[in-house]
Amino acid sequence: MSHPPEKFPLHDGLGLDFLDDLRSGRGGSSRTVRNYRQALGRFVLWLRRHAANPRDPSLPGVDWKALRPVDLREYLQTFAEPDARDPRAPRLKQLGLRPLSRASVLLHLSAIRSFFRFLDRRKGLEIAAIQGLASPKRPRRLPVFLQEGEVERLLEAPLTMKRPRYAPWQRWRDRAILETLYGCGLRVRELADLRRRDVDLVGDTVRVFGKGARERIVPVGRFAAHAIRSYLDLRGGLRGEEFLFAGRGGARLGVRGVQRLLKPLLRHAGLSMALTPHKLRHSFATHLLDRGADLRSVQQMLGHRRLGTTQVYTHVTADRMKKAYDAAHPRAKRRGI
Repeated sequence: MSHPPEKFPLHDGLGLDFLDDLRSGRGGSSRTVRNYRQALGRFVLWLRRHAANPRDPSLPGVDWKALRPVDLREYLQTFAEPDARDPRAPRLKQLGLRPLSRASVLLHLSAIRSFFRFLDRRKGLEIAAIQGLASPKRPRRLPVFLQEGEVERLLEAPLTMKRPRYAPWQRWRDRAILETLYGCGLRVRELADLRRRDVDLVGDTVRVFGKGARERIVPVGRFAAHAIRSYLDLRGGLRGEEFLFAGRGGARLGVRGVQRLLKPLLRHAGLSMALTPHKLRHSFATHLLDRGADLRSVQQMLGHRRLGTTQVYTHVTADRMKKAYDAAHPRAKRRGI
């Protein structure tokens, strides 16, 4: 898959060594490597032009040992969503740069910290600038999910929507994609990367390679298993190494392909066009917890490294329980007290 040209190419030798280490030694995903490369490239560009003691931009690399805490703080503050009236904004516009969201600032800080740890561990360079630097807090957003009735409407859409040019196997492919996203709680990229050999329709499980190439086994429900079988029967036998979900020519459907096929199905189901395939993963977790699944099992099925990442769904279910209690219990609303 080709990617657009880099806006912030990285020419620093130590930075490139770090990315090689991340890619080969630490099993970083291609997306993580690409994001970290852009983050470091942007940081290096800023240091060479706008730090207190800038280097000649024509010179390669950065003198990392000379970096001061104030340089790092100023860099992060400069790009953290300046208001249009902020004096930093014209400076960004002059550079052809955009402000960074809080999530992007956190990503940049994570990339820089990982890079400095690499310098310390592999190159014997201890960078004092990172010491004591606090991370900005990420705002807690509750996951957006579909109600069970909305999920049902969406899952029916591939088979009920009129699409004269669609072959029966394509209808069942789309149905199987939605059933697998919702029934297994997969990330879209995990689904797009599935190969035929990863799906066990005898044991009703699927083998998934998640972030950091971590492998997990996830149960496949009977509706998802039925949809996959129907799709495979109509499509014809796929070899084990072939991608499970493919287009007409047999090429991998890909993340964008899954995103594109969802739009007309949302319209047909009468749902918001802003919904993404990832919301089916949110719905999977929320509905499991609503029906009494234990948090640790949900964590394992989602492939979260930390239980705290999964706990955000408990806030969703707690809010729903409170609303149900307030609406139904005769002594829930304490009027006049």
